[in-house]
Amino acid sequence: AHAWLARNVRRNRVGGVVEPLLGDCREVAPRGVADRVVMGYVGGTEAFLPAAMEALAPGGGVVHFHDKYPVEDVPARPLAAVGAAARGAGRTARLLSWLEVKSFAPGIVHAVLDVGVR
Repeated sequence: AHAWLARNVRRNRVGGVVEPLLGDCREVAPRGVADRVVMGYVGGTEAFLPAAMEALAPGGGVVHFHDKYPVEDVPARPLAAVGAAARGAGRTARLLSWLEVKSFAPGIVHAVLDVGVR
């Protein structure tokens, strides 16, 4: 994925805007600059929420959060996870939108939330 991103950055001549970083986001993500954090990993995504909060600019932004949950727990459970991470970082969170992407397994869905964090 990193190689494809780097190739597309060159192809689209956006090197001055997009800098592909390779590594664990908890170690390589810039801090305090993002207005949108895309968390596209599915499975254990909650473990990366503290890094997402640190990446957001001081004024906040949007966390685009993917993971899989029991269908009856969506959107409350993932929103609670993002909200807890926000509170842990001295921030607030509110649900902007959510979508059931697809069925992951019987009774389990891949869900995505956009959460405004300030």
